[in-house]
Amino acid sequence: MSSSENRTGDVRAGQLYRHFKGGRYRVVCVASDSESKAPFVVYQDVDNPTKVWVRSLEQFVDVHPEKKVKRFTLEAESDASFGPGVQDPVS
Repeated sequence: MSSSENRTGDVRAGQLYRHFKGGRYRVVCVASDSESKAPFVVYQDVDNPTKVWVRSLEQFVDVHPEKKVKRFTLEAESDASFGPGVQDPVS
């Protein structure tokens, strides 16, 4: 297993992350591209649950190329420890 696989394998549904610009996001799931099978993270804005985003898993866990900081930082393993505001994106 490569070091990249070790880094990316820890992202799971329900985890809460903070973006380097300050936004808070809940991981909805890790999905696979239908053609390439590449993994993508589907994540939801905690403060505006109608906003759902997708980003490659590789980008999700990397360091921003210009800012030289981690793009997302894990803040909590589940919604319960993060507080109110998180909703199911299909509700």
